Amino acid sequence: KNRTICLKDYCGTIDAYDGNDKVGFIQFEVVEYTTRYGESESTAYPEQMHIDGKYQRSGIATQIIEYA
Repeated sequence: KNRTICLKDYCGTIDAYDGNDKVGFIQFEVVEYTTRYGESESTAYPEQMHIDGKYQRSGIATQIIEYA
C-alpha cells in the first residue's frame, strides 16, 4: 500500500508508526533467567497488542514480532 512503517522500541514495547502517526504496538514481558549451565538468557512474551483497523492484515504485527 506504499506505506513506510517505522518501528521504535522502548522499555519492552515496540511501536509502529506511519510517519508521525502511531498505528500499533505490541507490549512484551521480558523474563530473564539463568540456565543450568550458569548462562544468563531472556525470553520475551507478547502481553498486549493493538494495530489500528486501517492497518490490520498488512503484516505490521508480524514485522514487530520478527523485530523483537
